[in-house]
Amino acid sequence: MINTDINQFMDCLSYGEEIDILYEGKKYLIEGYVTEDKVAHLFVYKYEENGKSADEMIYEVESPNSVKECADKFLEAKIWDGKSFWEVEKEMEWVD
Repeated sequence: MINTDINQFMDCLSYGEEIDILYEGKKYLIEGYVTEDKVAHLFVYKYEENGKSADEMIYEVESPNSVKECADKFLEAKIWDGKSFWEVEKEMEWVD
């Protein structure tokens, strides 16, 4: 991953922190959280072309256990042009 150490990315992902990434010139927001009923969620949104609003959800996963479990599922999901995160992570850039 460009602009970060993969371990730092993994830590942020496992805790559900908001992460903005660029992949193939498009910007995405990754975020996770736990609801009041203790269900963990992780979402990936695609930003609009102007980069100001992340409103197109492209991936959602939930787990009764933890955001980390959601993150593990996300890492294997084939949402990046039919490839998993691990297959494209060297092409991704962490942006603020």
